[in-house]
Amino acid sequence: MGEEQYRYAAFISYRHEPIGRKWAMWLHRAIEGYRVPKSLVKQGKSARRVGRVFRDEEELAASADLSKEIDAALSQSAYLIVVCTPETPKSRWVNAEVERFAAMGRKDRILALLVSGEPHESFPPALLALGEPLAADVRDLNADGPRHTRGQAKLRLIATLLGLSFDDLRNREQRRQQARILSGAVVALAVAAGMGGLSIFAFGQKKLADTRLVQVEKEKSEAQKQRDEAEKQRLEAERRRAESEAVIDFINTDVFAGATPERMPDKAVRDEIVEKMLEPAAKAVRVKFKDQPLVEAAVMNQIAESFKKLGRSAEAELLHKDALERYRQLLGKDHPDTIGSLNNFAVVLGSLGRWVEAEPLFKDALDRRRRVQGPDHSETIISINNYANVLGSLGRTAEAESLFEDALERSQRVLGADHPDTITSINNYAFVLNSLGQSARAEPLYRQALERRRRVLGEDHPDTITSINNYAQVLNSLGQSARAQPLFKDALDRSRRVLGEDHPATLLQLSNYADVLGLLGKLAEAEPLYEDALERGRRVLGEDHPATIKSISDYAGVLFSLGRSAEAELLSKDALERGRRVLGEDHPDTITSLNSYALVLHSLGRSAEAAPLLKDALERRQRVLGEDHPNTITSINNSASVLLSLGRSAEAEPLLKDAMERYRRVLGDDHPNTIGALNNLAFVVNSLGRPAEAEPLFNDALRRLQRVLGEDHPNTISTIDNYASVLNSLGQSARAEPLLKDALERRRRVLGDEHPRTITSINNYADVLLSLGRSLEAEALYMDALGRRQRVLGGDHPHTIASISNYSNVLRSVGQSADAEPLARRAVRLAKESENLGLKHPNTRAIARTLAHILIANNKPDEARAISAEFGLPDPTTQPADTEPTTQPLDDARVAEIRAFVAKLEAEWAEADRKGATQPAGTQPATAPVGT
Repeated sequence: MGEEQYRYAAFISYRHEPIGRKWAMWLHRAIEGYRVPKSLVKQGKSARRVGRVFRDEEELAASADLSKEIDAALSQSAYLIVVCTPETPKSRWVNAEVERFAAMGRKDRILALLVSGEPHESFPPALLALGEPLAADVRDLNADGPRHTRGQAKLRLIATLLGLSFDDLRNREQRRQQARILSGAVVALAVAAGMGGLSIFAFGQKKLADTRLVQVEKEKSEAQKQRDEAEKQRLEAERRRAESEAVIDFINTDVFAGATPERMPDKAVRDEIVEKMLEPAAKAVRVKFKDQPLVEAAVMNQIAESFKKLGRSAEAELLHKDALERYRQLLGKDHPDTIGSLNNFAVVLGSLGRWVEAEPLFKDALDRRRRVQGPDHSETIISINNYANVLGSLGRTAEAESLFEDALERSQRVLGADHPDTITSINNYAFVLNSLGQSARAEPLYRQALERRRRVLGEDHPDTITSINNYAQVLNSLGQSARAQPLFKDALDRSRRVLGEDHPATLLQLSNYADVLGLLGKLAEAEPLYEDALERGRRVLGEDHPATIKSISDYAGVLFSLGRSAEAELLSKDALERGRRVLGEDHPDTITSLNSYALVLHSLGRSAEAAPLLKDALERRQRVLGEDHPNTITSINNSASVLLSLGRSAEAEPLLKDAMERYRRVLGDDHPNTIGALNNLAFVVNSLGRPAEAEPLFNDALRRLQRVLGEDHPNTISTIDNYASVLNSLGQSARAEPLLKDALERRRRVLGDEHPRTITSINNYADVLLSLGRSLEAEALYMDALGRRQRVLGGDHPHTIASISNYSNVLRSVGQSADAEPLARRAVRLAKESENLGLKHPNTRAIARTLAHILIANNKPDEARAISAEFGLPDPTTQPADTEPTTQPLDDARVAEIRAFVAKLEAEWAEADRKGATQPAGTQPATAPVGT
């Protein structure tokens, strides 16, 4: 808008109290009544008059729609002049007028008239944020007296409005005053000389004037009555507006705004305020202000905001909804207050996890703010952030990224680098980058947001606590869990102290701290935290809140890692079903639940069920997140692991190579996920009969894990086990034995004796002892492994079947072939019937070969040949057994123990066969790919 197009030369903003009103009226008259010196007009430097001035008491009639007209007047004013007293900062309307004018790109055209007090106590916050705006000072500090001070201030402001220099205007004004004095003297002399002649004429006119005067006085009296009535109505309207403004300011600024965690850190006091003040106020507001619906709506909004900040969004929802309806009815859908109320209602729906309902409301608020207030208005920038947030929560992160980037650019330009809203934009943009798998780009942004919030808001502000958590989260994503742990703990401790145990933000910190403990292998510490987070989430947020669904999935995950897969199955299935219903099939959290449920099924030995689910998860992640997102790569890794367990190693190998290369490119060589993929690739190479190629891969993975995760991390121990097993298969049993013994001792200490991975270590240590000819020691360990797997995993789990075969083989080697035969026969039958193994699986063929050699030892060569032929194996009578029989016989007591153990197993199997069921339970094997 060009200069000549402005309707008003200036808009006067002031708090409607006696001093502010007095100076606003004086300034209004001074500017509109000022006549520019003729010399400046003739020179073309200025127009004759300054122009019209907008002051709401003069320009507006009493109306419920003042703000809409004020917005229009602001846009039509060349300058904004703020009358500043210590009372001014208490007016949210003055502050809003400054914000809106600045957002129009005219912050350099905001002037201040300082009436009393110092600038820091008299300027509204939005004016202070501009730095040092041009100010005229009328605080009567000038030695020449108040009149001179007032005159100087008037000229300083008028010069700015006219685009002239203050000195030029002041000098012209002084010359004009001198000319007026001289002119007055000449006129006085002329009047004195002509008085005689005029007196006669005046006497003749007096009678005529007297008659006219009576008539004029009568008309004037009637006009005064009309003016008095109009003034009375105006004053009444002004009184009502001032009263409403005072009520709203007091309630919002001095009452409810204080009921927040950062202003009131004592949770007991906050709970008391909720019970004794907020809850009664929420009920009373509808009665107290029933005749002032706009005041009612404003107070309802503030009570609702206090509830929300205290983590009580359910109580806030109805208040925000009702306030929105009142604003729509009284102000219309496009009024800024209505749009603000719409945004608030959407925010509270989002905090309740109802993102699908919130999304169209956020979009509507953003569209209206862009149209009504402009794209650079501070409230428009907030709406851009909010809409991007809800898109991210709905899993539409690619759409959210450009909006977050736009919000950040505008916020830095309009509000400045250290404004709290700008810091929020930095944090949000980092969040979406991290969600898109771009953690390296997100890390410096999260760090910057944390540093600024600490400086601007303080260590214990809820937003600062969020930033501590977020920075820890990105470190975790980068594989730096050891650095992240103390930050997560700090965020949790502060959140508990500042917000309270049951605040939704505290529940998030609790889950995140449990996550990092799990990643660091501290599963026993993590499990009660996950359980606590889930119990509180169910009670505070409800079963179907997205945060609660995530807690269900997280708790299932730690149970899975602890080897309690039967418990984990029910929870992970529940999380998946709720996620599908609440979030939708393609939401990233739902896909994660799908992936997790499939892994639990895999750990229970139900890999045939798991395979199509993992394939579905992979395809969805590829479509929703992209090929190179870390979660997509994890799905590639997991699908390969299941193919491996199904005996399809040749199909698994290219997938694992692809996963490892992608991890290296996206996360780097030393990220735990990259190292895990390296271990998995080594495992599949070994399973394909290439142990010499697998050995250096395992060695590299082990050295990296020891450095990155430490010696006692479960993944490090798994890789020790895997590396030792491949050494054993290469004939280097003497090197393998101390490694397998070390892995077993660490697993017993870290995971416990009954964890499936510990049982696998028992089995693997027995393997190497058998290879070293220490069959008697191996027999006791194989018996222990079989008994534990039967009890923990169930009788038909693939690992239990492998243990039955292993134990039958060691019995043959210690001369107990007769006792071994029924075990070997059962292992073959179960392997053939297993969905995961089947007739052609390499493990089934190995189990059949063990049975054939036992039959030969029992003088049943024909049956041994028949078994071998069924599975496509060479004639066992011409092939050596995997292990030679020991020359050291078992003593009678040990033989009795073995027979009692076998009899007990056979009784359990007979009962299970009779019922047509086997024992549930299970987890993923330890000597297997490392899960990611």
